[in-house]
Amino acid sequence: STPGNQNKMKSSRYDKKLNDEESVYELNVVLSVFEGPFKEVGVCQYWESIIELRKLLMVLSIFINNQQVQLLSICIMCILFALHHEKYQPFRERSSNRWETLSLNLLILNAIINLAKAIFTEYKIEQGSRAYFTLVIILTVDKFLLYLLVIYIIADFIVMFLKRRLKINKTDNKP
Repeated sequence: STPGNQNKMKSSRYDKKLNDEESVYELNVVLSVFEGPFKEVGVCQYWESIIELRKLLMVLSIFINNQQVQLLSICIMCILFALHHEKYQPFRERSSNRWETLSLNLLILNAIINLAKAIFTEYKIEQGSRAYFTLVIILTVDKFLLYLLVIYIIADFIVMFLKRRLKINKTDNKP
């Protein structure tokens, strides 16, 4: 073999090694997106899989023919996933765990309210009856809780902004 061919062989080996290093880097970047926000202990490092399982089960629940059974199964799934989340608190940041807890609790509340609506609409309810009054209360509570959620989100962002602002001011005052 000629010296030119040896340089080409070395160059191609180096390029292959470089490509392998680039692939490893790209893989690490992708993994950091999936594993980055989670704790690195036990079940938490696989939490993205648990989230995807929850989504899959929710989607599969559409194949249940009876609407009440479907909503009840969604409600039970949401409660189980919320309990699982509360047990492990998988996110590194406390605020992320709070937001996930809020999200799961809203899913539970939404499932319960929709289950109540489904039950009341299946049975023909007369206007002015106790059941009709209960349905009106449920629909009102649903809207009220949505407004409370918006207020909570705005308040949480204000608190986060003020905390960051205070940290910046404390670091600016240091000599």
